[in-house]
Amino acid sequence: MKLKLLLLFIIFTGSLLFSESLTLWVSWEGLSFFEEKARIFNENTGNNVEILFVPEMEEKLITSIKTDNFPDIALIKDVYSGYLSQLNTLHKVTNEDLEQLGTFRKKDLDVFTADGEIVAIPYYADIQVAFVNQSLLRDIHYELSFDYSTDDLREIKEKLGDNEIVPVAWDFMSPYVFYPFAVHGSELIDKNGKLQMNTESLAETISSVKELFDKGLFERYERGALVEKFSSNKIAIILQGSYLSPTFEQNNVKFDIFPFPVMNEKRIKGLIDAKGFVILNSKKYETALEFLNFLYDSSISYCEKYYKVPLWTEPDSKKLINLRTILEESQYMEQKADFQRMYFRVMRIVLQSVYSGTMSIDESLQSAQKFVNKNW
Repeated sequence: MKLKLLLLFIIFTGSLLFSESLTLWVSWEGLSFFEEKARIFNENTGNNVEILFVPEMEEKLITSIKTDNFPDIALIKDVYSGYLSQLNTLHKVTNEDLEQLGTFRKKDLDVFTADGEIVAIPYYADIQVAFVNQSLLRDIHYELSFDYSTDDLREIKEKLGDNEIVPVAWDFMSPYVFYPFAVHGSELIDKNGKLQMNTESLAETISSVKELFDKGLFERYERGALVEKFSSNKIAIILQGSYLSPTFEQNNVKFDIFPFPVMNEKRIKGLIDAKGFVILNSKKYETALEFLNFLYDSSISYCEKYYKVPLWTEPDSKKLINLRTILEESQYMEQKADFQRMYFRVMRIVLQSVYSGTMSIDESLQSAQKFVNKNW
């Protein structure tokens, strides 16, 4: 009996000696999924993974790094990669690491790359999409094709008539939603890599999009109103992020997901918002990779539930295949943090000024360019 107890003690203490603990920060949907996978991983390996939900992670991550109190792993946005690449303890991702976890597109790896090294491992993407209320389109006997254009949207508007149903809605004053329209017909970066706002092509783009609002094809609503009115069958089509899909499912909306429309014979490419795992503590990278390997192997169900596009594999479910097809029609925003900060700051003011009529398009773009030149 004593010998048996001694053996059990040796096994127990040995497991403690060789087990390792990890801390993982997450900031978006699916906390319970990650907690459940961490629990199973602990049962299987003896390694404990503490999952912490950290809202607005970027600033907290920067602070934690400055105070040397950062997590072992974090699920980050692609744009964080440049800053995190400077961290001395960071485990730079190798081809061997990637081969363990899946097959990745070069363009998805590129957005997590800084100074020629891969900083984080792509996990999933949210994408900008057109949500189409199928109940409303069936009522007017209209079937939308994948390659639909703004001409189709005009036809939908005509068929809806004056029954107070909004044909298409999105937030004109959101720089994020407007970005695909902005780069559809103009170049936002000059030859020196600086944001350029005061261009004839951008002025024409803003003018043509604003005209579609003035003519009633598009109507402007902020996100909360978009969700409420689309769920109430008061809007036929909205332009928003795929992450809203579970909300519409819960609201029992019959919807389909399409890419952004074709405009002037060219697809408006919605934005890709990719998330990936960065291993911030290289001393624990082997255990971290072991956990990520386990996580990726069981994450398709997570992607299906939350309408995420998996970036490590080709999905085979109808829902995810459709999202993956739209992903191929989408684009990443310019990744430089300086560009993004400046773009969001000045474009928001431009769009607000134009929509409210307080400034002309030319005046607002000239003012924006002066600010960029002074503060770049």
